[in-house]
Amino acid sequence: MKNLGTTQKKKNLEYSDFEEIDPGYFHIQFSIGGKVFQKAVDGLIAFDRESLRDLSDEALDEALNDCSYWRFTFLSAAAELEQRLMREERAYNSWIAEAQTKAKHIVIQERNRLIREEKIAKGWFGTITKQDIESAILTDPDLAEEFEAFHARMDSMRKNIRLLNGLRDVLQDRGGYLQSIGKRRLENRKLKFAVRDS
Repeated sequence: MKNLGTTQKKKNLEYSDFEEIDPGYFHIQFSIGGKVFQKAVDGLIAFDRESLRDLSDEALDEALNDCSYWRFTFLSAAAELEQRLMREERAYNSWIAEAQTKAKHIVIQERNRLIREEKIAKGWFGTITKQDIESAILTDPDLAEEFEAFHARMDSMRKNIRLLNGLRDVLQDRGGYLQSIGKRRLENRKLKFAVRDS
């Protein structure tokens, strides 16, 4: 996707651009229905370390099967994670409703303290705003800790959903590439047979 106002051309990345990345970055582990999946992703998506033209038909079929299997696995994992995210969001919505009530009481108590101890006139305070409540949540140690924990979990789930969907798309592209190699081989064989027959 091109950013508005950007004229810089997209850089073609080479495998060497990734040589400094920790290999552990490309390992993923997740669980679907109690079954744990571990995979070194770079083996699925790397092209530069293999010569696809030299693959035997059996190896090509196996590579296509791997693409299909892992593409569906990543799709399933993303769907499972999306369900968990929805449950987490429902739990957060329930928690935030209670937290807002507590925060409102915190604001009221603080205003009462200022009126009593600092002799500030009641008229100086307007109605309690949404920002007052958000500030009370973020400054109360217990509420802030739970707020951050909820958001950390949801952010992590969203990130992993994007990652899994990205891997699914990469494998779809790879599967298409492998299929085109298979089709070209078949066409070449047909041409060779046609030449021999004539």
